[in-house]
Amino acid sequence: MSFGSGDSPTRKTQLLFLFPLMYRPQKANVASQFILLSRWHGGHIFALSGGKQRHVPVGDFFFHSEKFEKGALNRFFKGLWIQIILPLRLLRGKTRVSAVVSYDPYRSGLAALILKYVLRCKMIVELNGDYHRVEPGGRGQAIMRRLFNLTLGSADAIKVLNVDQEAFCRKAFPRSAVYRIPPFVATEYFQSLETGQGDYLLSVGQPFDPARHEAIARVV
Repeated sequence: MSFGSGDSPTRKTQLLFLFPLMYRPQKANVASQFILLSRWHGGHIFALSGGKQRHVPVGDFFFHSEKFEKGALNRFFKGLWIQIILPLRLLRGKTRVSAVVSYDPYRSGLAALILKYVLRCKMIVELNGDYHRVEPGGRGQAIMRRLFNLTLGSADAIKVLNVDQEAFCRKAFPRSAVYRIPPFVATEYFQSLETGQGDYLLSVGQPFDPARHEAIARVV
């Protein structure tokens, strides 16, 4: 099933998105985001999920995943496989990729860094948490911190959510461009409801503004 349509993705700027985990690309917030991006871009999405999936269309993007398994080490290497080996098999020498976008600066960030140099494209790393304030836990803390500094320091652009993240990145990684863009919210879902009386939803954040999201297009 296709969620949205547009020109053939081969006619558009090609982007790769790397997510640590995504169960269903059909969910409103995920599908709506990529349908919107399909106005300007096409490409592929790579993640771990509840099962193996290939070439699931979401707008002008295609979703690919491997099954999420127990065990941190297992997830780490399976995540690298789906985000490095599969993209290279699908795209190397066939499609010109403009940028790879990593949802976090850790495992997905490492995969994005490798793809950046192999595919000769730009790299955008997103900060979707207070990673700059909260040290990663577990025995791999030192390695995670090195990955954090390596991927953000190597990024062509960093996407942050708030002024605190922005100030930190501009000071710590002056060579990387920093863009502050609110998170995506699929507000059209709530507008489609027949009534809003009797039920309440508390959303802590900011409704999505399509005009601001276009700022990321200037990076690629």
